[in-house]
Amino acid sequence: MLFKILLLILLLYVLGHLLMVTVTMIVSYVEGRNLYNQDGWRPGDFDDYPKGILVAFGKEFLSQLCTVTLAPFGFVVNMDRARNEGLGNEAPPVLFVHGLSQSSMNWNWLIQKLRAKRRDRRFYTMNLRPVFGSIDGSAEQLHQRVEEVLRATGQGTLSLVGHSMGGLVIRAYLAKHGTQKVDKVFTIGTPHHGSRLAVLLPFWANLREMTPGSAWLKQQAKGDRVREVAFTSIYSVHDNLVVPYHSARLEGAVHVPLTEVGHLGLLVDQRTLDVLERGLFGDNA
Repeated sequence: MLFKILLLILLLYVLGHLLMVTVTMIVSYVEGRNLYNQDGWRPGDFDDYPKGILVAFGKEFLSQLCTVTLAPFGFVVNMDRARNEGLGNEAPPVLFVHGLSQSSMNWNWLIQKLRAKRRDRRFYTMNLRPVFGSIDGSAEQLHQRVEEVLRATGQGTLSLVGHSMGGLVIRAYLAKHGTQKVDKVFTIGTPHHGSRLAVLLPFWANLREMTPGSAWLKQQAKGDRVREVAFTSIYSVHDNLVVPYHSARLEGAVHVPLTEVGHLGLLVDQRTLDVLERGLFGDNA
């Protein structure tokens, strides 16, 4: 009897993720087509959109299932020491900032691949708490973590990599604390202009702030310091949570559009890794 109950719970869990990816992919597709059909709006990165939607769907379902399942472990297991064991300290470290309701576990795949490529620098993560707090509050946590990492490594600057809301946290940090201690910034699937799906949970402070046209986004745009640092925005035209996907584009940033991958799938995509390797390691990647 207990086995059947556990099996039913597991089945409902999997079906819940399947339903979420299905609904968000449909909404993303409709919004993308609406933008594409507007007069005078013909972004080249959308031309092959229909061809990749099914591939993106499959990848995103598996990525979401694995990522959400593992996320809670990031709050109880600090992997930074193990990640940096045996690594050198000859170059600025890299600090990774996760997105909404996720954790430091999100970065396992990318960090493992990066550390296998270069062993002369260290990689750090953090966990943002509470999950429903304001983005400005998370930015202060990032400020504290930046100082900790720089003290631990003795370096004067570091690079920042943010996924989803983590990219907004980085921008808020830069707006308040400046760019003097930041070498490079990479955002991955970040809704720089908000996401229309944010209205689904308006009682969460950070989701209210990520609603398109919110007071927070407008205020952030006024204090942005994107042009003061090397800033790259990696995003997917098939992103199922950044709706519309074009919200990931940010004036002053270098844009890297990808296809056939969803929001969480970006974290385990070889092309994302390639961009980070080139950006972080240059010609030696």
